[in-house]
Amino acid sequence: ATQALDIVSRALLQPGDPVMVEEPGWAVEYARLAAMGMRVLPVPRGPEGPDMAVMQRYCETMAPKLYVSVSVLHNPTGYSLSAASAHEVLQMAQRYGFYVVEDDSYCHIAADHAPRVSVLDRLQRSIYISGFAKVLVPNWRLGYLAAPPDLVERLLDTKLLSTLSTPTPMEQALALCMEQGQLRRHAERLRQHLAQARTRS
Repeated sequence: ATQALDIVSRALLQPGDPVMVEEPGWAVEYARLAAMGMRVLPVPRGPEGPDMAVMQRYCETMAPKLYVSVSVLHNPTGYSLSAASAHEVLQMAQRYGFYVVEDDSYCHIAADHAPRVSVLDRLQRSIYISGFAKVLVPNWRLGYLAAPPDLVERLLDTKLLSTLSTPTPMEQALALCMEQGQLRRHAERLRQHLAQARTRS
């Protein structure tokens, strides 16, 4: 998923471009964008979602190119985006022409009802990113992204130019876990344990 974020940034941004990120958020993402020369615009994240007034101000004054969001099980707050907030974010993305990059790294352990921006949007102004390190094995650094059709070639070219490919044995091991249903069963057990822990806490 980290590599996918990097590919999206390299394909769609130029040094100096403004990018909205959630605050608090993942320090590595802030540092990565800053190292690439991007202008990082922090957006406060609350229980329902981002501070829309801050996003509106950035959109009107700085014309950001991306909004990077952990919409479900946000790290570090644990909050998930409400459906109303997701709708507002998408309306703003349409109005001001930025893409929402949805990092859904915790998708396998999230509640089924949690709304996804990319599902509501049908990948029009959104790019969906996820991976398997949070649910299977931490060092199985395999991920994926889904994007609007008109961006796919650019993203593929950027991946080929930057890393060419992912190690095949790891991809084959993951494919086997998925084909045999091990990933699905493991994720279901994890969700049950988490639901019980939430109830207790």
